[in-house]
Amino acid sequence: MAKLPQVAAIHDLSGFGRCSLNIALPVLSAMGVRCCPVPTAILSNHTEFSVGYFFHDLTAILDDYLAYWQKLNLQFNAIYSGFLGSEQQIEFVLKFANTFSSTLIVDPVMGDLGQIYTTFGPDFCNKMRKLIAQADIITPNLTEAYVLTEHQYNGESLNESEALSLAKNLAEIGPKKVVLTGIHRDDEHILNLAFDKSQNSHYIEAVTRVPQQYNGTGDAFTTVLTGALVLGQSLPAALKKATEFLYKATKFSYDNHVDPIDGVALEPLLKEI
Repeated sequence: MAKLPQVAAIHDLSGFGRCSLNIALPVLSAMGVRCCPVPTAILSNHTEFSVGYFFHDLTAILDDYLAYWQKLNLQFNAIYSGFLGSEQQIEFVLKFANTFSSTLIVDPVMGDLGQIYTTFGPDFCNKMRKLIAQADIITPNLTEAYVLTEHQYNGESLNESEALSLAKNLAEIGPKKVVLTGIHRDDEHILNLAFDKSQNSHYIEAVTRVPQQYNGTGDAFTTVLTGALVLGQSLPAALKKATEFLYKATKFSYDNHVDPIDGVALEPLLKEI
């Protein structure tokens, strides 16, 4: 059997709630990609549940974790980072990427709907700019895109020209490819835009908006995009696959009354990916 593509996924792990490694592990596996987790923290459940959550930071063990992977002489088709809880963890991703030369895919998780998560301050945002400058591909939502470009948040509704301009501003920071997610083209459609700096080309995929937001959608989108790319698909093909799968998953979740806090229901659809 040919060797499976391998992705190092640097994310936290929640015991309950669909996000981060709870999405990356099953989705990449279903796509035929080996997911090698690098857990940055362990949570009893993700942070949106009203009862609170148990949290254990694993920053202190990450260098030792990396050292043993070096002894194994591992190689990866991609390194994929998601939610990072501190500036130290951003530095770890940079160190990891320098150790294992590979495609670096960064989902710069910092906020949504115009709000930066309360745990992140200006120093964290500046450090995230340093990380995306080294990335091959980044997948910010609009809130994160505005923060990274130091522009004032201007809502979720952009036309194609405005979205492309924002993507180009992000590319000027350093990443080779920028994928902007969650753009509200109008009341009925949502689109994702990918910009390839080397080709000076962009691609758009639009789907009907589902009238409900679910936790973990950004994680699901970037995971499918990552899997498609390491399997050799082009950027526009990977964009299409990720957009269509996420639409199916959110529509399934909405039609079946899945609790939005629990996250988008992926399990029944994994066989289709």
